[in-house]
Amino acid sequence: MPQDPAPGPDALQPPLIELPAGAAAPPAAAAPAADPKRKAVRPGFWSLAGWLAVGTAVMGTASVPWLASEPIRLARIANALMPELNADITIGRASIGWSGPIVIEDIHVLPRTGGAEPVSIARIEGSHGLLKMLLSLGDLGTFRVQGVDLHIIYRQNRTSNLAGLFTPRIPSEGTEGTRPGRRLSPIRVRLEIEDAIARVDGPWSPEQWVSDPIDAAAALAPSKEGPWSEWRIEPVQLLSSAELKPSVAQGILAYIAPVLAEATRTAGLFSLRLDGGVFPVGDPAAGSLSGVLSMHAVDLGPGPLVKGMIDSLPMGLRPPPSIRIADDANVVFRLQDRLVWHEGLEFGLPLAEPGRRIDVESSGTVALDDGALDLKLVLPLPVDMPAGRPVLQALAGKDLDKTTRLGQLGQLQRLVLQTKSSASDDSQVCQFKLQDLYCPVELNHELFGE
Repeated sequence: MPQDPAPGPDALQPPLIELPAGAAAPPAAAAPAADPKRKAVRPGFWSLAGWLAVGTAVMGTASVPWLASEPIRLARIANALMPELNADITIGRASIGWSGPIVIEDIHVLPRTGGAEPVSIARIEGSHGLLKMLLSLGDLGTFRVQGVDLHIIYRQNRTSNLAGLFTPRIPSEGTEGTRPGRRLSPIRVRLEIEDAIARVDGPWSPEQWVSDPIDAAAALAPSKEGPWSEWRIEPVQLLSSAELKPSVAQGILAYIAPVLAEATRTAGLFSLRLDGGVFPVGDPAAGSLSGVLSMHAVDLGPGPLVKGMIDSLPMGLRPPPSIRIADDANVVFRLQDRLVWHEGLEFGLPLAEPGRRIDVESSGTVALDDGALDLKLVLPLPVDMPAGRPVLQALAGKDLDKTTRLGQLGQLQRLVLQTKSSASDDSQVCQFKLQDLYCPVELNHELFGE
């Protein structure tokens, strides 16, 4: 049976309906109905989301000062900025804002060695807010530091609660141009210290020495000498006509004026001026400091150093009950390489004849670490030297110079004297010890023709 042929492509198309001219087109097919479970996004949704995002950012930004003001967190930041400080910083209260000022109160420095607290600060107020600090790339501005209480307690061996407060920092390998321990600080800041008080205690007296209020200023900035930062102490008159008590004389001033060491009695006034100082960050022991110690009408009970020097002289002198520092003596000093250098110190040794004395000039160094001394004493010998000793009589009226005293602070081990007219060779000296005189033959011939 024959099959019908397959329909062509035109057969698959729906038949076209021709409309009479002017007739309206049939309505278009209706759109599918919307799913009732699917809600349309309202226009206010994106506006609300934007405001929520902005609010979250604002709240997060606003919370930064609040987080930074938390005392424990702020103390951790302070400790992290000073890794060489072997102490824990504690903070009682803090207020930090984007626009400022920054206020930090009740700060204490507690040594990790367990020693007595050396420093406390009542209040620190900064000139910059947090935003200005961030925009200035590390410039923290100026901080006013008020109510500083520095308390130094000395032991019998002259160590204090400041010992071990700073530990040397080991530099990282491959750091060129830096010295051991020194580092570059990420911040710059200026400190203005107002009405600070220093207190000194020691075994030499039960009475505590307390200073008058002290003002000072220091700035932290990159060094011009190398890739590290440094603290610069500005020149200042620290003390004027302060009372000279045993605790401050023995503990601090004896490094500038060794004649004060182990003095049995101290009386008088002193003034202290700083001409400036530099302390590298991470290596404060390598710092330098200079100034002038002025002593006004100071009387001392001779200590071992003075007694030993008198015993070593070939004049039969007896240690006097008191010696007088030259009136308004200005002792110039400087701290460098862990040594305290001094010059210009003069004190008088009274002679048996009333109204007469020998004026001794002292210069040299005292080591901070162990009190090792390297001193030069210059003193004129009286004309009336002991009779019957021709060598001593030949020294009469001469000035003894290049005097080197070796030992430790407050002690006397050896005294070496040399006349100003002798050779410059330090080996050509006369050594006075136990009332006996020993001179090299060459020096005897030069001085005395012997």
